[in-house]
Amino acid sequence: MSAVLHLLLAVVLCLVAIPMLARAAWPARSPRTAVLLWQAIAVTLPLSVAGSLIAYGTAPHAGSRVDLLVAIAGDLASATPTRTVDAWHLLAVLGGTAIVVALPLAALLTWIPLARVRRRHRDLLDLVTSTDPAAPGAAILDHPVPVVYCVPGRRSRVVISTGALRQLDTHQVRAVLAHERAHATGRHHLVLLQFASLRRLLGTAGAQVGALLEMCADDHASRVAPRTALATALVQLSAPAPRGALGVGEHAVRERVTRLADPTAPVPLTARLLGLLTGITLIATPVSFAAYELSAWL
Repeated sequence: MSAVLHLLLAVVLCLVAIPMLARAAWPARSPRTAVLLWQAIAVTLPLSVAGSLIAYGTAPHAGSRVDLLVAIAGDLASATPTRTVDAWHLLAVLGGTAIVVALPLAALLTWIPLARVRRRHRDLLDLVTSTDPAAPGAAILDHPVPVVYCVPGRRSRVVISTGALRQLDTHQVRAVLAHERAHATGRHHLVLLQFASLRRLLGTAGAQVGALLEMCADDHASRVAPRTALATALVQLSAPAPRGALGVGEHAVRERVTRLADPTAPVPLTARLLGLLTGITLIATPVSFAAYELSAWL
């Protein structure tokens, strides 16, 4: 039962950490650390729930997990009451197994339609966009609405409209393009995928992570262009990005503009290292149990 209690403690810690992290003010000062903590919670919470159920369900059985599953399958196939484990332990094993199977399945079902939309969007962009020395490396979309966005994926595209090119100056164009390239190179769409598939479990965490990823891209853009240039560009680029794309002005624009115009000191390095250590500790709990369970299967 020690494994059950250990995993349940991890679940409780995650449930306590979620509202605390959601209400905290420091993530805007160090968004990368906050995103990593959210990812640690997103990994630890469902796996710890599944692990505690499996640990409880298999606790009465001292033999190999393969032998246990074979015996349970035989009991179920014979349509007789389960003799290997009682009903509660059987439900726990089935419930934990269902969670483990559902996690990648939910991610896959979320990713497939988005990948299809993005692929079609990239194919269409190849037909209707052009290039311009004013926006090197970007696809120029002939449209009067000022919009800049990234279509992520293996063949990512950074798109800027002619309306945006007319409305923004050189520094602003450079800043927003650097922002969108940060989304592409940082694979931010994969981070958002993790939270999209767990949105019911983690509530509004996905929206906060989206805003934090925008801040991470803002910080990257601020290293190649003035912060004021990006801030003023954000105010002018309020058009929503197409489905499956990451737009520069979609999340927490007012908060980000304030952050760019009046930057605060980042969280001290020691505090960030402590946050990363906390995330690693959280992830280590279900991972260590998974390693133990794998050895029990062999």
